[in-house]
Order: sequence, then structure tokens, then C-alpha cells
Amino acid sequence: MRRAGRCWASWSAESARCSARIGGSLGTALLNTLSTSAATDYLSGKNPKDPAVLAHAALESYSTAYWWSAAFFAAGLIISVLLYRRGAPVQNPDAAPVVHM
Repeated sequence: MRRAGRCWASWSAESARCSARIGGSLGTALLNTLSTSAATDYLSGKNPKDPAVLAHAALESYSTAYWWSAAFFAAGLIISVLLYRRGAPVQNPDAAPVVHM
């Protein structure tokens, strides 16, 4: 029984790690797409060979990526605040003791 518990704990940890990596990859790809779209939109109708225009396009792309990531962070903060449970968890005094290893 002890070995089965370790197996599930290991599987659970690997699943969480894999989910975090996939989420990070998707988030990076989404922010990259948004910033590239912002730079492309800024360059449309302008001279792309002008260094000042290219610098402003880069600033526009960085600004867009920053504000979108700030919006995602704010959304996560709001969701976390709404889901947070206050106070100590209620325990059943008749329940068997639980030991975490």
C-alpha cells in the first residue's frame, strides 16, 4: 500500500509539472502572437525601412504584450479572491486521523 501511495504522488507531481509547462508554453505563444500582431498593425501604412518607425513598432509590441499579461494577471487575481475560503477548515471530530507523508 505504501508503494502505491508513492506512485500516485509521483504521478500527481509529474502531471502538475507537465500542466505548468504546457500552460507556460501556451501563454508565451499567445503573448508572442498578440505582440507580433500589434507590431504588424503599427507598421501597416508606414515605411518599414525607417529606424524610428521600427523602434516605435517594437515599443508598441512590448506595450501590448505587457498590458495583456497585466490583464491576465488581474483576471487571475480576481478569480483567486472570489474562490478563496476564509477561516480554518471545519474538521469532523469523529473522523479518523489523517497523516500526510
